[in-house]
Amino acid sequence: MERTTHLLLLGSLLIACQPVDALPVDGGADAHAEDARPAVDAEADAVVESPDAVTRDAGPSPDAAALDAGRADAAPSADAQSVDAGTRDAGRADAASRICEPAAVETRRCGLNDRGEQARVCTGDGFSPWGQCVDPDACVDDALDVDTCQNGIRQRRCRGGQWGPWRCETDRCLPWQFTDIDVEGQVWLGDATIDAFSQHRGTCGGDGVEVTYQLTVPARAALCLRAVGHGIDPILYVRRACRDPGSEVGCDDDGGGLTTAQLRLTLEAGSYVVFVDSVERDAGGQFSLYVLEQTPEGDCPDLE
Repeated sequence: MERTTHLLLLGSLLIACQPVDALPVDGGADAHAEDARPAVDAEADAVVESPDAVTRDAGPSPDAAALDAGRADAAPSADAQSVDAGTRDAGRADAASRICEPAAVETRRCGLNDRGEQARVCTGDGFSPWGQCVDPDACVDDALDVDTCQNGIRQRRCRGGQWGPWRCETDRCLPWQFTDIDVEGQVWLGDATIDAFSQHRGTCGGDGVEVTYQLTVPARAALCLRAVGHGIDPILYVRRACRDPGSEVGCDDDGGGLTTAQLRLTLEAGSYVVFVDSVERDAGGQFSLYVLEQTPEGDCPDLE
């Protein structure tokens, strides 16, 4: 009994002599809870600070998934593209077979007057190039071919794609072809347009056969030139030089009303060439040509 008592007392003294820092804090359960709190808080802080990480781990949002699904629906699959391409190729093949059947021949118009013909043949790969144009025509309809001859000018006209015979005509600008007229002159002349060619044309027309006159103006004068048609629609024009269209000083068709051509000109002293022409090429008839002085008011005088 005595030995046991002394040991207990010694153990109490040893416990009493331990440092304060080594003693346990109040209640073991509280200490463990306090030690565990920082770890829990750290995990919570990690969750709060990186919500994106949680979102990424959770997978795409519903909106993103819907968008991706829409893209997938909009983009055709490889199989769908292959089907579409096959459909298009088949459509092209069908169209080609309808347009071009083996040994089929296709023709079209060609040539100077669109009366010729050229052809192409369908081969296994489509139509061949167009062949040579087989054209029976030698010239363009109504074209004129002009050359010189012993009397002046020869011409031939293209009719129905073929050249007509040459006709040698006197050059109407030769001086001895002119009829001299003066102020206050009047001339009657038959115009044999059917049996001749047009050699000249004014800026306002003149596809028929023209007749030329030489007008002599002794002094500066205000004149009225008038051509009245009888069976033709006359064209009236005046030049300083017969063969020079650029020297034209005036041209008129119906300035006098109906089929009357009329020019009011102020001409300096000198010589001029007056052309009485006609609108239509193959027309024949007569005309009256008047050369009169203008009235003081600048008008053309009335014809008696």
